[in-house]
Amino acid sequence: MVEVTHKMLRYNIEECRKAQVSAFIEGASGIGKSEEIWKGEADFSKEIKREMRDWNTFSIEEKENLASSDEEVAKYHIVADLRGATMTETDLAGLPDFTKNKEFVEFKPRLLAKVFSSKTASGCLLLDEVNQAPRNVQNALFKVCLDRTIGDMKMSDNILVIGAGNRTEDRASITEMSGPLATRFMHYTLRVPTADEFIDYNLNSPYPSASVTGFLKAFSDQVFTFHANSKDKAFANPRSIQRLAKLISDKNMNSEEEIKRVDMLAKASCGEAWGAKFIAYARMARKVDVDAILKQPETIKQHVGALDLKYSIITAIAYKCKENFKDNIEKSLMVFNYLDEESGVFALRVVKQFAGEKKLKDHLKKSDAWDKFLAGRFGPFLGFSDD
Repeated sequence: MVEVTHKMLRYNIEECRKAQVSAFIEGASGIGKSEEIWKGEADFSKEIKREMRDWNTFSIEEKENLASSDEEVAKYHIVADLRGATMTETDLAGLPDFTKNKEFVEFKPRLLAKVFSSKTASGCLLLDEVNQAPRNVQNALFKVCLDRTIGDMKMSDNILVIGAGNRTEDRASITEMSGPLATRFMHYTLRVPTADEFIDYNLNSPYPSASVTGFLKAFSDQVFTFHANSKDKAFANPRSIQRLAKLISDKNMNSEEEIKRVDMLAKASCGEAWGAKFIAYARMARKVDVDAILKQPETIKQHVGALDLKYSIITAIAYKCKENFKDNIEKSLMVFNYLDEESGVFALRVVKQFAGEKKLKDHLKKSDAWDKFLAGRFGPFLGFSDD
């Protein structure tokens, strides 16, 4: 298989869409295979100016209306997520119709097949966990993936067929894909994102966490910690880490009681070892007087030798700006002046996410620290150099 990043995967999916060929995405558990597909479909729906809808969000009445109206179908870009592990052959072939007095059997297609066969249909048939499907279901996919046909109904040219599944080594109850089915797909392996790639994702998500991103800056090997021989059911991966970020996005961990609560959440989401390391990192900044550093910015130089302590302090300063932007931002900028470029840019990105880009930019326009010390060093990396 060709190994791709999330960005490269998006490009390849679009090429498959244009050529009307099916693709299969394999990768480690929890690294965002399905999520990347959904994000790509959301972006594509905007390009073609249609409302993206998950097939499962339509009511039965709405589905029946879609099945009988090309005009209604034309309003939407529909994503249908079928899970291989729970699929049966009838999900694809339909059910025999015994209500008609005929000498032969006809099959009633499922509503999805009727909608996707509409000449105005646009969407994606996502066959998630397809390599966990039983062999008979995989065999039933032959026509879907190559002939683009569900049962006896040919899908619209504007329907993307894409499969996704975990790797055999991930203890995921894989039913190895047969050769005939495998040849019907383009094959890609989505690699585990780097720490910086995941940090970019987290900082642009609805639930940015300075603690999580700072931790991964200090410990870049903690994005994915799966081991086949581990007995711990929880382990760190982009999905479980982002879940933790959502759970703790409103917590500053400025008290031992709050840290203990986060400790349980971290271990439950990402595993015992990861959680213990994360909490040890979170406690580091509490050993340093961050307020004293804000008063005497040059004292940060005493702590920058250790990555974990440096990023823990940066995290604590970012939270100070989150709590009281007006009183802490200028002092924070002076501290950032004593950081290397990578650390300084990271610190400003976290503050920007907490404060909002407009609020930070408005302050930088009148900031002496920014104008005298930081604009030339950090501005080009943040896109703020012209402001």
